[in-house]
Amino acid sequence: MKKVLSILLLSAALLYLQPAQAWGPTGHRVVAEIASFRLSNKAKLAIQKIIGNESLAMIANWPDFIKSDTTGEYNHTSPWHYLDFPGHCTRADFDRIMSEAKGENLYSQTVAMIAQLKTPNPPLSRNALRLPSWYT
Repeated sequence: MKKVLSILLLSAALLYLQPAQAWGPTGHRVVAEIASFRLSNKAKLAIQKIIGNESLAMIANWPDFIKSDTTGEYNHTSPWHYLDFPGHCTRADFDRIMSEAKGENLYSQTVAMIAQLKTPNPPLSRNALRLPSWYT
């Protein structure tokens, strides 16, 4: 009887489990909120100039939201959402793969957006903050 009950409980538990959703909206928001607490006052002011009173946590899901956009306006950003490379690669492998990569991808766009934000007078582009905050 104990064995049958154990099997039933295990089966119920396995049926209840949901597929993993990686970070999901809550995960992105929590990590972005934690990151916002670690910013210097200078960085907080610079970010506020760009996003106003909205928090990093609230813009952190933008890349996930635009994947579902039906207007076609953001179709070009699809490769920004991921980066394919083999697991267990070394830093040298990663650098080689990135140098050989063609077109835009998560890494190239992150580098471009960070460079844009580092310019003396960065354009007030919310998008330049949205991708880096998404995978914090």
